[in-house]
Amino acid sequence: MKQKKVSLVSAGVSRNECPRYSRFQSLNAPGMFYLKASLENAGYEVDLINQPTDGLTDEEVRNEIEVSNPDFVLFNQFYSTRERVKAIVESLDIDCVVGVGGHDPTFNAFETDDFEEEYSHVDFVWAGEAETGLPGFLETIVAGSGPLLVDQRDNRVQDLDSLPVLKHDDYSGDTGFLTTSRGCMRRGCDFCTTPSFYKDGWRERSVEHVGEELENLAENGKKYVMITDDNFLGFSEEDLERGHSILQRCAELDLKVMFLTMTDRLMKADSKGYLEQWADAAFRIFIGVENGDECAVRKLGKCKRSKDHRGSSQQAIQRLYEVGIPPLVGYINFNPESTFEELASSAEFLYKSGMEAAKFINLTQELRIFEGTRTLEKFKEENKDFEIIEREYVYRFDNPAVDDFFRYMKDEVRCEVTDDTDQAIFDIEELLYVNKLQDTDLGKEYWELREMTNEHNYCFFMEALETFRQGAEKPSAGRFLEDSVMQKKAYDDLQTRITQRIQT
Repeated sequence: MKQKKVSLVSAGVSRNECPRYSRFQSLNAPGMFYLKASLENAGYEVDLINQPTDGLTDEEVRNEIEVSNPDFVLFNQFYSTRERVKAIVESLDIDCVVGVGGHDPTFNAFETDDFEEEYSHVDFVWAGEAETGLPGFLETIVAGSGPLLVDQRDNRVQDLDSLPVLKHDDYSGDTGFLTTSRGCMRRGCDFCTTPSFYKDGWRERSVEHVGEELENLAENGKKYVMITDDNFLGFSEEDLERGHSILQRCAELDLKVMFLTMTDRLMKADSKGYLEQWADAAFRIFIGVENGDECAVRKLGKCKRSKDHRGSSQQAIQRLYEVGIPPLVGYINFNPESTFEELASSAEFLYKSGMEAAKFINLTQELRIFEGTRTLEKFKEENKDFEIIEREYVYRFDNPAVDDFFRYMKDEVRCEVTDDTDQAIFDIEELLYVNKLQDTDLGKEYWELREMTNEHNYCFFMEALETFRQGAEKPSAGRFLEDSVMQKKAYDDLQTRITQRIQT
């Protein structure tokens, strides 16, 4: 019997299209590789076409699919790639079965008013995890029989050690990925899709199972590893020890990793003296702070005691810098019910906590709404005024003056130079801390420059906020942006000198 062939396609924006993207924003889609291994174990021949990592155009993706001439073409789809996936599928000139899956179609398939029209370009939509059910399903599906909605949301991989151990020899570059757990809190945060996708909560791989994959990453030349877990450190004492053991193994293999966790778990680890030990392995830790104001945190529906949140977040940011691991702070400054008082309090938090106001995105980022979240359910229950523009849920703020302030900050002030400066801060910080240069003259210069940007952004934000709060004439952003250009040049010069220092 002829071996059936599958093309797995990870569609999305590459660094060619968006040079500001970091290595992690154009990372391989981990789920596709675990699915690839599962399909190969089931006897399928599989090739993976990775648009973001390989910098492929839509036409090049289509050409690779047609050259491969597979029996099945399967896409991992995000809300931002729905139209791109549809365009690639409709341009194909081969006879094959086409399917889409992932978080976005899992939720969108049940939200859309017209499923058959929305997914007329595919034969099936897979809802839920795919490793255990998809290989057998492909034996039954034929082209032109859809669109079928295959609801596998309850068909979970309960034992993650049953997943294949990836070899990490089938993609290029020095940056790898790793999944050591799936899920988070069963209740979780209102704005997050994870609780709805992983309804049975957090599940982990064993240290031994993860260790095999870490060895494969090291053997295949990966220097940096993005641990893609929603919550790497879990919830219990045992989970914390597990995470510590994994990071110790990373240090032994000289792997530099980035992972995501919650501030209270981080401080628990610090109480055991682990943070100092992790500095050899973790070059950055992502913490989902979301907001520094107590009222705003409650409105966001963050699954965290709002009274403790501001203090623990400030402490976590401070401790990470003290031990030499720069934090990456997830932040949502504006939400539909934001008040000027909350925005002022939040901006002050950013200003005083690790100089996070230096990153203009932190001051201007709004709550983004996704299908599969309680936030969207709440919007619909309350009949909030919103519309869908280019697949994005766009809403108005309850306070018209706050709405005007947000539009001004996002549409008239935030621009290429502020985005470029944010990226420069991210890149320079990574260069300094990975290469242990934070305490050198270059590190000192970076923090002096960042302090200037922190002051610059915060003062402008607060002055503009007060103007809109009082209903006065809209301020001009001209001088602010002129000074921002000069600061960006200073960052560029510093980054060049840091790179030269590293090379010599």
